[in-house]
Order: sequence, then C-alpha cells, then structure tokens
Amino acid sequence: MSDKDLRTHEVTFCSRVSKWADSLFESNPSLPFKRTEIEESKGINRKRSDLRVYDAKKKLIVAGEVKLPGTPEGRNAYNSALW
Repeated sequence: MSDKDLRTHEVTFCSRVSKWADSLFESNPSLPFKRTEIEESKGINRKRSDLRVYDAKKKLIVAGEVKLPGTPEGRNAYNSALW
C-alpha cells in the first residue's frame, strides 16, 4: 500500500488531539480546561460526541463532532446534515 492510500480515521485523529490538549492543559494550569475524552456520551441512549472538553469541576465545556476532509461529510463545513 502506498503512503497516499493511508488515511487517518476520525477516532485516531481525536485521540491525537485529546493527548495534545491534555498535555497543553496540564502545562498551562491557568486555562479553564482540564481534560478531554473521546467517544463519550451522557446517558445510555445518547449520541456519543467525538471529542469532549471538561473543566476542573468535571463540567462539560465543549462537545463536538469531527469530520475529516477526506470524507464526504467533511468536504464542506456547512453541510446541513451535520447540524
């Protein structure tokens, strides 16, 4: 398989971003963010968020979906199906 055929899956991408963000939050304690989680949901029948960011009180600050540019969903940030 050639290198141009290799693609990063969104879970792998979110894992990398999560590690980077957690390191950033740890090295900058003045930031209001404290930790991240990937593929997590609140409740049994709720949709999972690709990436979540929490504060020191374990309050959810940001939850979002990740769509990579190489996928049909990620080709346009204004895709109404993603809202």
